[in-house]
Amino acid sequence: MELLDYLNALPVEARNPFAARCGTTFGHLRNVAYSNRLCREALAIALERESGGALTVEQLRPDGVDWAYIRGSSASPAETADDALGCAATALSHMRQIRNRLGMSQTDLANVLGVVQASISHYESGVALPSPQVAALLIKYAATSGVSITFDDIYGPSPLVCRTEIEPVARTPPITASAP
Repeated sequence: MELLDYLNALPVEARNPFAARCGTTFGHLRNVAYSNRLCREALAIALERESGGALTVEQLRPDGVDWAYIRGSSASPAETADDALGCAATALSHMRQIRNRLGMSQTDLANVLGVVQASISHYESGVALPSPQVAALLIKYAATSGVSITFDDIYGPSPLVCRTEIEPVARTPPITASAP
């Protein structure tokens, strides 16, 4: 099912709550449906989860994201969605947790980082990720406030850390010179 068809099929009173459960706004979902905005990986995962599989990450992001690799297998979405969503949910909540540890409002943090409040909201909901420059500023500011954070704290674990099984890499034997 296409995202636009799914959104249009939702009762009007269910649209905003659906978008909120996905960590975004209904307006942003319509922008994604009309291809005015890119569907980020975390949003695609949330849409698959909240639609009960009616929407799939493969449909939402057919642009070369290796979903089987991210899921860690070639299993069906229903079999692996919980694992993938657990990692995405962890990554999405990091900015909010960091801001709360600093005891700051979104507006205060935005002023410190030189961005607008909407950017902080987008970081916290998974609509956008902070740039490495903004992340570095956040790390420096947190250090001056006595809070130690890292890039992993901001961005969450890498997809390899989220995988439940990591396949061993086959090693080739070293090449040795043979005697003539």
